[in-house]
Amino acid sequence: AVYQRRVRGDMEFQNLQSLLNRATAPNSEDEAKHYCTRFTTLVNQEPDGASRAITLLIAKVQSQNEPVALRAIHVMDQCGKLCGKPFQAQIGKFRFLNELIKRVSVKYA
Repeated sequence: AVYQRRVRGDMEFQNLQSLLNRATAPNSEDEAKHYCTRFTTLVNQEPDGASRAITLLIAKVQSQNEPVALRAIHVMDQCGKLCGKPFQAQIGKFRFLNELIKRVSVKYA
């Protein structure tokens, strides 16, 4: 059962990652919105979806590819609106805030 849960968890993480990759890819705006909506839906469905989403979003926001980083910020905004308190609690943590500071601070450039 533990192995099945771990494998299932890895699959869920890959699905979140795949959806986020598509939501932040330089594709059409409609396609990006579609994958963003699917990403937020999956975040809401998974018991630890919020913490997994944050881990993935941090990496995307820190991307050197500006369009990817901007789309990741849009996905993060949508998650804040649509994923409720679990996600909002995650973005209020110091770890997440410190990672955002690294993105915008000249000190870390």
